[in-house]
Formats: sequence, structure tokens, C-alpha cells
Amino acid sequence: MPRERIPLANTNRYRLAMVRKFIQANAQGTSRRAFCLADGIERPTLQTWQRKYDKLVAAVEGEEYRGHRLTLGGSGRIPETFAIEDALLQYVKDLRRGGHVVSQAMIIVAANRLLEGFADNKMEGALSTWCSQFLKRKNLTIRRITYTERQPHPECLVLREEFACEVVKLMERGWATGAVQYGPNRYKS
Repeated sequence: MPRERIPLANTNRYRLAMVRKFIQANAQGTSRRAFCLADGIERPTLQTWQRKYDKLVAAVEGEEYRGHRLTLGGSGRIPETFAIEDALLQYVKDLRRGGHVVSQAMIIVAANRLLEGFADNKMEGALSTWCSQFLKRKNLTIRRITYTERQPHPECLVLREEFACEVVKLMERGWATGAVQYGPNRYKS
């Protein structure tokens, strides 16, 4: 089993405490070398911690300790669509009640309609990720619509073939009489 990782907050508190302890000892005349030997710390390590003293103070005692690592799980981050998510959820549920199959594209279009300019500067992958996160937050699942292996019904195949034959017959009659042209007649005077 991997050994347990010590949380960074605890490590930073320890580093800050050691630097403060050294500053007090140094004020009383203890050298860095003697302090490191007494406390079992490498001298270059203590020098690095002392050089980063301001950062350690900000990390341990500052208010914005987790400001650079915002997550949805408790750091206060709110998605930009928070104001419209209840209306969007109601829209999805209404569609389902009506017997419709809801897709990600429908949800994204509805979100863009409810929140002007939401999808303007986002790429397709970002919108898809947002949609899946929205579905996860609201505990929804959607069916994936796939077109890869869908076969048309036999009666549709018959209708398609009849239609294609009719079009071919009309085109052949039109070419024979000169009524069908590919584009504008450039030679007509």
C-alpha cells in the first residue's frame, strides 16, 4: 500500500513554525548550522523555507489559501449558469413528460436561450463538458442517440427506391426534350 500523504496545509504549518523558531533562536545568537543540527533539518532546506517565508505566511494564515484551486466541492465556486439551472431542469423534465428524447444539443440550445451569449465563445467540447457536469449536478441521465448502426425500415427502403426511379425517369424525359439544364444557359441570346 502507498504511504499516506501528509496534507500540504500541515506541511506548510510545520515549515512556518520552524522558520519562526529559527528567527527567535537566531535573535538569541544561535547560528543556522547549530539550529539545524539540534532540530535535525538540513541547512539548505531551512534556507529555502526562510526565503519563502512570505509565501508560507500567506498560505497558512491568508484568507485566499485555496483561491488558486477552486472546485465545485466546497470552495465557493458557482457555475456561471447557476441562475438558470432550475429553469433548465424544469425544461428537461417537461420535455421528458411530453415523451421527447432529450439530447445534449437541446440542453445547450435551451441554456443559450435562457442565458444570452452563454455558448458564444465556447468550443463544442467545453459545451459538452458543461452539459455533462450539469446533468451530474442535477442527477439526470440522458440517452445517447447514435446513428451508426441504425437500419431504415423495409417500407422506407421501398419508398426511397420508388422515389429515385421517378426522379431518374423525369430527368431522362427532361434531357430528351431539352427542358432540364444543369445551370443557367450561357449561350441563350
